[in-house]
Amino acid sequence: MKPFLLCIWLAFVAGFSSHASAQADVALVNRVSGEASYTSASSSANPVTAFIRVRDGDRFTLARGAQVRVVYMQGGRQETWTGPASFRAGEKQSEAVRGKPELSQLPVMVAVKMGRIPNLMQSARLGGVTVRGGARPVPLTAEEVDDLRVARDAYRELRAGATQEDDVAPEIFLFSVLQEYGQFDELKGMAQEMRRRQPASAEVRELADWAESRAGPR
Repeated sequence: MKPFLLCIWLAFVAGFSSHASAQADVALVNRVSGEASYTSASSSANPVTAFIRVRDGDRFTLARGAQVRVVYMQGGRQETWTGPASFRAGEKQSEAVRGKPELSQLPVMVAVKMGRIPNLMQSARLGGVTVRGGARPVPLTAEEVDDLRVARDAYRELRAGATQEDDVAPEIFLFSVLQEYGQFDELKGMAQEMRRRQPASAEVRELADWAESRAGPR
C-alpha cells in the first residue's frame, strides 16, 4: 500500500475503532460561526468546529446569531441552522428542537466525498507520512481522468452557487477528490484557495499545511 494511502487507512481505523460502540456517522459539519456546542451519547458538551463528524443522536445547541451547517451523507440534504436553535441529528435529516433550518440539496456524490474530510483532518494532525521532495502525481486511468473531470465540473457549479465568499465547502469537496486520486500539485492549489477564503481557520490551516507538505517543489 502506498504511504499516503496507508496513513489515511490507519487514521480511519483509529477513528472507527474509538467509536465502534457509538452511533453511526451520518453527516458532516461543513460550516460553523459563532457559539455552538454539541453533545453525544459518549461525551458531554463540546464546541462545534468545522469538519467534525455528526452521529445519529448528536444534539446541537446554537447561541443567538451562531450558524451551523451540516450535510447528510445519505441523500445529500444540507441544513443551515441559525441560533438561537437546537436540533438532534437523525439518519438522513435533523429533528428540530428549537428553530428550523434553511435547506439546500447537494449531489450525493459530493456529500459522500466531503464526508471523508474528518479522516484527512486526523491524518493532518498525526503529521501523515513525510514525502521527501514531494509526492509525484499518481498516473490515472481513462476512467479516473473522466471522474476528475466530472468532479471539477461539480466544483465549478458549487462555487458559482455559493452565496458567501468564505464558504469553502466547494473546495473541501474537490480537495477530497484530488487527494483520493493522488493529484498533489493540484491539491496544493486547492489548499491555497481554501486558506485565502478562510485565513483565520485553524482547520483549514491544518489541511493546507498537510497538502502543501505533499506537493512537489515548484
